[in-house]
Amino acid sequence: MASKDIKYGSKTYKISYEILNPKQSESIVFLHGWGANKEIMKKAFGGYFRAFKHIYIDMPGFGESDIFTPLCSNDYAKIVKNFLATFEKEPKIIFGHSFGGKIATLLNPENIVLLSSAGILVKKKFWVRAKIAIFKFLKIFGLGKFYYLFATKDVSGMNRCMYETLKNVVNEDFMTKFANYGGRAFIFWGENDKATPLKSGETIHSLIKNSKFYPLKGDHFFFLLHANFINDTVIKDLGCDFAKEKANEFDEMFGENFGVFVDENLKELHLQDENTKEISQNLDENTQISSQAKDIKQEISKDSKDEVLGENTQNLDENTQNLSDNASDLQADKISDDSSKIPSENSQISQNLQDNDSNLKDSENLNSQNIETSSKKNNDDVFLKQKPKSPEEISKNIDEVFGLKGL
Repeated sequence: MASKDIKYGSKTYKISYEILNPKQSESIVFLHGWGANKEIMKKAFGGYFRAFKHIYIDMPGFGESDIFTPLCSNDYAKIVKNFLATFEKEPKIIFGHSFGGKIATLLNPENIVLLSSAGILVKKKFWVRAKIAIFKFLKIFGLGKFYYLFATKDVSGMNRCMYETLKNVVNEDFMTKFANYGGRAFIFWGENDKATPLKSGETIHSLIKNSKFYPLKGDHFFFLLHANFINDTVIKDLGCDFAKEKANEFDEMFGENFGVFVDENLKELHLQDENTKEISQNLDENTQISSQAKDIKQEISKDSKDEVLGENTQNLDENTQNLSDNASDLQADKISDDSSKIPSENSQISQNLQDNDSNLKDSENLNSQNIETSSKKNNDDVFLKQKPKSPEEISKNIDEVFGLKGL
C-alpha cells in the first residue's frame, strides 16, 4: 500500500492507493462508492484486465485517505485529477461505482465504466422529506448539533465532516453532466438495486450518446458477481480500437502502407471473429443435438435391453422346462432298464441257490459216508486192539449177562 500527498486549495491530502500489474503501459483507475474503499474494487477486479495497470484509490475521507472540510463532487474530481497527474500517462479507462461513477464522469476520460452510478435524483418518500424539513427548521434555531437524531442508519458512526459532505453530494443532479460526456460509456447495473434503481441506469444510457447498457442480476454490489462478464465485454469492445491506435503509431514510424496493411488485417480479423461466432453457435446447436441424440440412444438402448432381457428370460424358462423333461425321461429310462435286469438277475440267483443246495446235499452225503467209514474203522480198530480173553473171563462175562452168577 502506498500514498501520495496531493495539494488542493490550502490543504494537502494524503491519498492512499495501490497498483497492480505495474509493468503494463495502459492503465485503469478504479473509484469506489460511498461508504466503501479501494479494497472492494480490488476484490472484484484484481484478477481481471491483466493487460492493464490497475490503480485503486481511496478517495478523501474513505479508507486511509484524509479529509479536512466538507467537500462536494467537484472537489473530489479535482483532487483525484491532481493525483492522476502524478503518473506519466492518462488512464485509458476509469471505473466508477455509485458515488464513484459521478466522479469518473466529471474526469471525462476516453472510456468510462459506470457501475450502478449515482447522479439521477429519485423522489424521496414523504416521511424522509418530512424529517429533512424538520431538521432544517431546527437548524435555524441552532439545534443542528442534534443531526444524528434525524440521520439514517447509513450515516451511523459518520463524523460531522463526512455527514456534511454526504449532504452536499447526495442531492446533486448529474443529468446534464451525463449528457455532456463525450467519450464511450459501458453501463452495468444491478436489476434488484434499491440504492440506485434500474430506471436510473436506463436514464443515464439514454443521456450518453455513445453508451451500452447491461442490466445484470444482483443488488447495488452486483459487480462482485459479474466481474468476468464485465471484463470480457469491455475488452472485446475496446480490442480493435487499441489495435488501430498501435497502427497509427506505426504509421508515424514506418509510413502509411503499414497502417493500411494493419487495417486490412483488422478487417480480416473482424470477419474471422464473425465466422468464429457462427461456428460457435453451430457448435452449440450441434452439442445440443448431440445431447438429445445421446438421450434418445440411451432410451433406445434401455428399451432394447429390456426386450432382450425379456427374450432371454423366456428362453431360460423354456430351457429349464426342457431340462426338467429330459431329467424325467432319463429317470424313467433308468427305471425301465433296471426292471428289465431284475428277472435275469433273479433267475441267476435261483440257479445259484439250486447249485448251492445240490452242493450242500453232496457235501452231506459225503460227510455221512465219511462218518460211517470212520466209525467202522474205529470199531475195527477197537476190536483189533482188544486182547483175547481167557475161557474163565468169557464164562464170567456170560454169567453176568444172563444172570447165572450164584446158581
